[in-house]
Amino acid sequence: MKLNNKGYLIVEVILAGVLTFTMAYFLINLTLKIRNRYDDVNVETVMLNDKTVITNEIMGDVVNNEITNVENITNGIKINFEDGSSKELTIVNNIITYGTYTKKFSENAIVGNVSIRRNGNYFLIEIPVTTKYSDKDYGINIVGFTKEALEPLTCNLTASSSKITANFDGNMIYYGWNENYSGASNIDKDITEGIHTYYIKDAFGNTGSCSINISKTESYQQEYQVPYQDTEVQEACMGYQTSCDCQDGNGWYVVTWYNYTLKQNVCQCCFKKSVEVTKYKTEYRTSYRCSDSSYTKVSDNYCYKS
Repeated sequence: MKLNNKGYLIVEVILAGVLTFTMAYFLINLTLKIRNRYDDVNVETVMLNDKTVITNEIMGDVVNNEITNVENITNGIKINFEDGSSKELTIVNNIITYGTYTKKFSENAIVGNVSIRRNGNYFLIEIPVTTKYSDKDYGINIVGFTKEALEPLTCNLTASSSKITANFDGNMIYYGWNENYSGASNIDKDITEGIHTYYIKDAFGNTGSCSINISKTESYQQEYQVPYQDTEVQEACMGYQTSCDCQDGNGWYVVTWYNYTLKQNVCQCCFKKSVEVTKYKTEYRTSYRCSDSSYTKVSDNYCYKS
């Protein structure tokens, strides 16, 4: 079928249109790629420049001054110098402030919170920075050391008849029984048999832990001397008499016999009475003890060893 007098077929027209569209798409796509590459290079240049400027500003103080300590504050950290001065490093709305120095990150930057890790005298300042266009890391990491060393984190656990309780010093961002240092913090838990480990983590990211071993007690029969009240008869007698005027009754009685030497009757007056006395009897009771002498018993059910 003819399209016109020049003799072009419809299929030839369609083919020419497809080729034209393909070439146009290729050229547009190439242009976009070049443009994106230009944008990426431009963003990377700005990001690296921001990182360098900020790092140099902070490093100048870290290297050239004696630092006594570092501490966490709202939105950042505070660096305390030996001469008594200090500078705060904060980030709010992509704007970093260090002392009187202020720098706004590129609008393409995604800036996280300032954090600090400590280990002994050393510390690491971390500022996570990425972009909207890639997952490349432009984070700022600055290492320094303080005059005052950070003491290792320590804790200890004690047990009672019903609870295991933790004790520690300092402010912790996590304190509890989760080995991942996450979830709700708590001081104690119900006592059960087994090894229990407690975890603590401070604002610098340092961690510590302590453990306690809880075991069941063992029962045994223990002998007791148990006191009880009883009565017994006691008696007292008077000396020999040739005449007895004591009378029977009310506990008194008269012993009379004939004394051949005196050739007469003699007697002795005696007195009987019942009195209360304390006596003891043996009983056996069930008692409880730790099967291992290195453990301490806290109840009839449990023993512990730190």
